[in-house]
Amino acid sequence: MALFCVIGVLLAAAPLLAYKILDASGDVVAPGRHCEYTSAQECYDRTMGRQGGMSYDEITHSGTLGERLDTQYLFGHLDKVTYGSDSFFFLPVWVYIVLGVSFFLRLKRLTVLLSGMALLIGLIASGSATGLFGFLYRHIFFFAYFRNLFFLGSFLIPVVILLGLYQLQMLLSIKPKDTGAKKGIIFGVLVLHAIFFCFLRHFEGVPTASYVTLGLSAAALAVYYSGLIRFSSKIWAGIFAIILVLQPAWVLHAYALNANEFATVLPSMHVTPVFSWVRPLKPAVSTGRIYQFVPYEDFWYDMSMTDAPPKVGYPQSVTRWTFDLSEHTPESVLANYAQYKILLYDDIGPAGVPVKGPSPEVNVNYFDVNTLRLKVNFSRPRTVVYNDSYTTSWKAYIDGMPVELLRVNQAFKGIKVPAGEHRIEFSYHPPGGAWVCIAATGALFIFLLWAGIMLYWRL
Repeated sequence: MALFCVIGVLLAAAPLLAYKILDASGDVVAPGRHCEYTSAQECYDRTMGRQGGMSYDEITHSGTLGERLDTQYLFGHLDKVTYGSDSFFFLPVWVYIVLGVSFFLRLKRLTVLLSGMALLIGLIASGSATGLFGFLYRHIFFFAYFRNLFFLGSFLIPVVILLGLYQLQMLLSIKPKDTGAKKGIIFGVLVLHAIFFCFLRHFEGVPTASYVTLGLSAAALAVYYSGLIRFSSKIWAGIFAIILVLQPAWVLHAYALNANEFATVLPSMHVTPVFSWVRPLKPAVSTGRIYQFVPYEDFWYDMSMTDAPPKVGYPQSVTRWTFDLSEHTPESVLANYAQYKILLYDDIGPAGVPVKGPSPEVNVNYFDVNTLRLKVNFSRPRTVVYNDSYTTSWKAYIDGMPVELLRVNQAFKGIKVPAGEHRIEFSYHPPGGAWVCIAATGALFIFLLWAGIMLYWRL
């Protein structure tokens, strides 16, 4: 089981580890958002110095769990949950009930483990409020890339739910031996439920579903311990499962209703990327409310698989040379230049001629996000510049033979092409190439197969 968990952690960490390796190579840099917390020069020096990730101040002063968590919304106004509430933290009310009722139980190893995990996640998510995150930030690179610590609540919630279910399992394993023991347990259960009822009354907007859950819980546990109704263990499991999901089902229904105000038609124009010679000058717009939280142009073009405008602006995670260029060149100048995908030079200099469409000289044979193949026919030697970010992982070919790929105009790809008719290709080959994808996919398949087999035999 320990090996199983280790493999799962490694698979989960693999994408960030691969990005860290790429970041450390210098090809790609990760400015993050620390420029908002430092001077422009300090941001530039930090980024170009291969100090990927974000500053400690940025992470711990914006988005910790303690900053975002409002206890009023743990129990109240759950019908107001909406898409814009990215800091919403929700646990089924019955989990609180069960944890309260089971506080007197003896500690088990699994109880200690789950409680320790919940405490550990909570301490990390608290940022600078504890010393733990600072230690991890300094010694484990992963934590320099994790900006919004309140998102750790997504990991905290299932751990607490598992703890609640385990505590419920132990509660139901209690078998009172005599009438006095039964009455004592039932009295304790009812008193604790009454205390929790009074606790809920201090919050505004507590939904009726929460009180119904509280009442059903008290009744079901009282009947269970009284022994008046002798259902099978499967029927009792079903009853308690209904009580568990009653309030969450109501909350999710309210969320679905509220989500209607963000309904927006997302573009899906193509199933494959489409090559355009000239990038659009203006971004697409939409009146959909969803774009109040996520800028429309951030993913509209990904959805439609078409080109975005040649806007540089503030780079979040870009190639080293594009970041360097964007820091020293006016955005309007870059945007005017980068609107053209292909430029032709007789010699690298200011007199590049943009290619605005297919012609006998230049035409596209094939295009996807990792490959561009052109058919060219020049009367004299030319340098073809592909206005796409340069990295050492890009390769160039002429008539199937590898040639030198030039870094031109500071941040873009270029290739010298002799006179005559030729087929040229720009192709992206990340470290490890296809074997990395094959190995990762194979490992994930084995992991999922192993998980399925273990679950089958456990059941």
